[in-house]
Amino acid sequence: MVVWIVVFVLVIALAVFITVFALPRIYLKPRYTINKSEDRCIKRVYEKNGQSMVFEPEEKWRGIIKQYVLSERDDKKVAIFKVDESLSYVEFNVVVFNAFNDVSEVIRVSDYVNGRGGYAKTVELPKDASYLSISVTRADNKQFVNELPIKVSAGRKFGYIVINALTVIMEVVASKICLANILGKEFRESMVFNLREAIISAILAGALILISTIAVLINTKIREKKLQQLR
Repeated sequence: MVVWIVVFVLVIALAVFITVFALPRIYLKPRYTINKSEDRCIKRVYEKNGQSMVFEPEEKWRGIIKQYVLSERDDKKVAIFKVDESLSYVEFNVVVFNAFNDVSEVIRVSDYVNGRGGYAKTVELPKDASYLSISVTRADNKQFVNELPIKVSAGRKFGYIVINALTVIMEVVASKICLANILGKEFRESMVFNLREAIISAILAGALILISTIAVLINTKIREKKLQQLR
């Protein structure tokens, strides 16, 4: 009986870990949903230890950020930004895309550029950076509203619901088997094979699926809003 008690506790603990921690991390992590960059590559220079690409940002930002260089040297990637020399301070987002057109990272840059000949500080990029997209949020005292949408896709939410439901069903079945063996032989057949018990188990599983799904999805929505407000 002790063995079955241990197994029962492990089943519950594993199910809680999967539904509350593992699945949300895999399926419900908010991601940036940004379209492909409209910045234009105007020059590419190849060298022995790497290459450099000169970009123009999309037209509405060219009065603030004239150009920028995406430079790769010995597997290290950086971006160098040329800004309007009349500016003293700039804030902008650097959206980093990988080779699959997915957002790899969003880097927020704030810099006092006065006295630097129109150059902002060099920004280190992740190794998977293939190209960038720039959106300005502030230039001196002028602010711009640029929302970078961040959310969980409908497909990932559906995937979570399906896997979560299967996990809960397996948890209920495994828990019943454990309890049947813990309570003894006289309860075993009634708990495992009885129609009434099967209906109760189905109702319990449905309730657990509904409650856990609603709770996690609400929490995900709150996280999306908080992350949106932080930007």
